[in-house]
Amino acid sequence: MGIIEVEKAYKELIDFVSEKNIDLEVLNSSLIHAKYVLMKLLGMTHTDLNIYYDDLGNELFSDSEFVESLNSKKLIKINILLDKPKMENVKKFKSSLKNKNVVIKENSISTPYFIVSDSQRYRLSFEHDHTRAKVNFNNKSIAETLIRIFKEGLKVGKMI
Repeated sequence: MGIIEVEKAYKELIDFVSEKNIDLEVLNSSLIHAKYVLMKLLGMTHTDLNIYYDDLGNELFSDSEFVESLNSKKLIKINILLDKPKMENVKKFKSSLKNKNVVIKENSISTPYFIVSDSQRYRLSFEHDHTRAKVNFNNKSIAETLIRIFKEGLKVGKMI
């Protein structure tokens, strides 16, 4: 499923709030929305992308478009913290990576899953849901709080 398949109104809203750096929470409730938001976050990342999720084998992170974009971002630091990693998925993900600035660790932290881009933009899941979440492209306060939680989990996480 490519970016073109995202509903026009949703795509326009995400494009508008991200390009204007508007502090507005936008909900996403489908896999297509989640993929579009993930690609938008990755595309806007300049320094670091921090991902806390259960595993890398789900539809978001195993998507070839995401992996290709990740590989094209050679200058950014990517930290991934996994709650319940399956080693076969981690190995497959690592084998597809060309970007060497990726750290993958295992640790369970008591929060819903989230992604933070440059300590400014975030996608925060509802509970441990892969598709239902809220995204904000300019809320440094929440993004920095998520980064603090993430760094604590990463510090004691086990390298995989």
